Amino acid sequence: ASHDYVKSWKEFELLPGVLRAMEYVENKGYKIIVISNQRGVARGMVSVEVVERIHSNLNKLTGKKILAFYYCPHHGDEPECNCRKPKPGLVERAVEDWGVHLEESVFIGDSDSDTGCAAAAGVKFVKLETNGNLYELVTKHL
Repeated sequence: ASHDYVKSWKEFELLPGVLRAMEYVENKGYKIIVISNQRGVARGMVSVEVVERIHSNLNKLTGKKILAFYYCPHHGDEPECNCRKPKPGLVERAVEDWGVHLEESVFIGDSDSDTGCAAAAGVKFVKLETNGNLYELVTKHL
């Protein structure tokens, strides 16, 4: 399967229910951390600066509800890379940086690499169907 990368803020779009879902989980006492693979950086399709600008714009759009963003800029086959999902490196970094308690956390994702990352990190996983409604999902599972 070929993936298209978000290469600018203009190409970014929020899925249905995301803002309501974020408010819901925040009210439940959860902190929101975004973990993503950004192979487009390694492929030279998007710069680190653009990825970070997209993250900054997303955080403004969501009313600064996102505590932190972690992303892997590698292809994934580099021996020193422990951060490309399904490897648990970025979850481990969030645990270290923010004192996250995995037993009280939920990893929400829509891909096999998300499922694998949650399993490798030892955190509960909830699958979001591609283009699914995040608000319906969190109200059902959290």
